[in-house]
Amino acid sequence: MKDVAWSTTRPSRLSSVDHDPAGDPPSVSAAQRQRTNGPRTNWDTTDMTTQQTDVDVVEATARTGGASGLGGYGVLGVGMCLPDTIVSNAEIAADCGADVDWIERRIGVVERRRLPSSDTVADMAATAGAQALDDASVRSGRSFQPGLLIVAVTGGDRVVPAPAFDVHAALHFGLTPALSVDGACAGFAQGMITGLSYSRAGFADTTLVIGANRAAFYADRHDKRIAPLFGDGAGAFLLGPVPTGHGILAWQMFTHSELTSSLYTDRTIQGSTAVEPLQMRGQEVANLFATRLPAFIEQTLADAGLHIADVDRLFVHQGNVRMVEGLASILGLSPEQVPISGRHVGNTASASLPIGVGMSADELTSGDIVVLVTAGAGLNGAVVVMRWT
Repeated sequence: MKDVAWSTTRPSRLSSVDHDPAGDPPSVSAAQRQRTNGPRTNWDTTDMTTQQTDVDVVEATARTGGASGLGGYGVLGVGMCLPDTIVSNAEIAADCGADVDWIERRIGVVERRRLPSSDTVADMAATAGAQALDDASVRSGRSFQPGLLIVAVTGGDRVVPAPAFDVHAALHFGLTPALSVDGACAGFAQGMITGLSYSRAGFADTTLVIGANRAAFYADRHDKRIAPLFGDGAGAFLLGPVPTGHGILAWQMFTHSELTSSLYTDRTIQGSTAVEPLQMRGQEVANLFATRLPAFIEQTLADAGLHIADVDRLFVHQGNVRMVEGLASILGLSPEQVPISGRHVGNTASASLPIGVGMSADELTSGDIVVLVTAGAGLNGAVVVMRWT
């Protein structure tokens, strides 16, 4: 990737600026619709050790941003990078023995992208990051040099150093600080919240957050439960000061570690170069989407003084297209309000959210209420509520 010259001019601190997948899709009941559109409710804790413990956890995880007097912090630019190679369901079916119609009917994916083995995840991620910086420059008429780089990679090029540093090198970022977030599918949203926190601490006015995925490192192409799901890609946001009342309004994070065995890979055997295949209990992940995420979305909106009816766009991690469709139905949102990017890119793990936003960015207008929601291996997840700038 060629050198990019960044301006050393930074915006002042927090000032305003002028501009099993195999799991069945969740079923929908009238009671669920009424609950999510009615008064705010606590996270259902009936299957936990004690109700009081988990109510405390829910309250402890609520974190609200964009406080009065601090100015707004939001998306200045969006970028993404999708490999040129398109892999059809027919190609996937030939390797894993699944029926082509079954893949589309059960999982909802028609095609996905693959990064050639000769290319690096770092370069793909850096391309998405550079696009986000260019997009921010076009929107604002100025250049940006991020004060911080945060990278969430699933399937990195190597274990040491962490993926952020290879991406940093590909971007030629000099001495700009960088860190990696190892949150799997939730990593990008966790990176956004981390960037906001560093800004509030006075460390960095602008943060480049990048998510990237390469499925070849963990997806067994012979496993029909796994192979059809995943695709490669990268996406990025440049975060920075926006007008007060815009940007990130509220957020929540959660971890449900009792379900670590729902989605995992075993430790690679020393000296082995083989792919360590992903193991998944699809129904448990599907249940998380159906029974946990609606309440978390509702609570985060309430923290921002909003309701489901206020949402213009809900971007959901594309873990399984049918699960995303089921979640939209539970929340009572239309297909137009919940874009489905996974149909043509698959599950891109930590890159899923920024790719989804990137594919729909032209449809977003200033003032739109945009919600990002994700959940994945851990099991862990996050919800971010924004007013688009």
